[in-house]
Amino acid sequence: MEIFIGIDQTGAVTADGKKAKPLPTCIAIKQRTGTWRFITEISGKPLQLSRFQPEVVRECFEQLQLDLNWKKTAFILDCVLGLPRQVSVGLPKGKPYLWECFGMAAGFSNGGKEFGRSVAETFFSHWLPQKKGDFPRRFCEEVSGSNSVFQTRPYQKNIQTGTFRIWKDLGSVGKPWVKIWPFEQKGRHTEEAWIFEGYPSLIWKQCLQSPSRDLKKLRGLCKKAIPQFEIDTWRHIERSPDMADSFVLAFGGVFLQGKRQLWVPSASFAKEPNAFREGWILGLKHPNDV
Repeated sequence: MEIFIGIDQTGAVTADGKKAKPLPTCIAIKQRTGTWRFITEISGKPLQLSRFQPEVVRECFEQLQLDLNWKKTAFILDCVLGLPRQVSVGLPKGKPYLWECFGMAAGFSNGGKEFGRSVAETFFSHWLPQKKGDFPRRFCEEVSGSNSVFQTRPYQKNIQTGTFRIWKDLGSVGKPWVKIWPFEQKGRHTEEAWIFEGYPSLIWKQCLQSPSRDLKKLRGLCKKAIPQFEIDTWRHIERSPDMADSFVLAFGGVFLQGKRQLWVPSASFAKEPNAFREGWILGLKHPNDV
């Protein structure tokens, strides 16, 4: 990959629930010298995408006067890309079942609202078992200690609302327009971009070797992990946790590719059947390899 785009999910919406607020974004692009350049702003303001759709991404690159090569681009998304095996049984197996889920999200609303916490909770309750309090988790969530997409509390760890927003954006295009890792594998003739599920907290631990997300230390930790890279400005990253998350996601993609752990995080991953039915988290090592 020569372009990594980190996108921090947000569940924030307008008061009427009709529109979702822009997505904090960071672009990492490989230079001819081999070094990486990170872009965090546009016209002096934090870089954001109004929606996660191809035409919006294309317009952003045009404004930044950057070349966009889809087949060499990977989006690292702070959202869930997969469902637990016990709730995905009835979904198609011939292609990534997530596209059916994305399409369902695109056409879903609740009480006149298109986005927001209540809409997302109603949408995902479709797959919940009747027993209250039972939140099925994917194998990778059990390994990483992450919350299930079905959990809405504590609110600070609610990934459901932001995941619904990303799914809705993906499905609104009307057809598959990206490849989904690890459900699909890298091929020589792939023309589409890729999307990866990534968690900033895991990248802080795995790539930056930091147990805490201290923004004051981020610059130094990144320089230690990748000594040579360029960045337009640190000011948005050091002021905003959301912008920092988008940067960390893009940085994690660059770092893991350099370590040859982007496509295969660890040796036992390739033999883990749950990974190819439920999805996996960028950089997460299989428990057999820890």
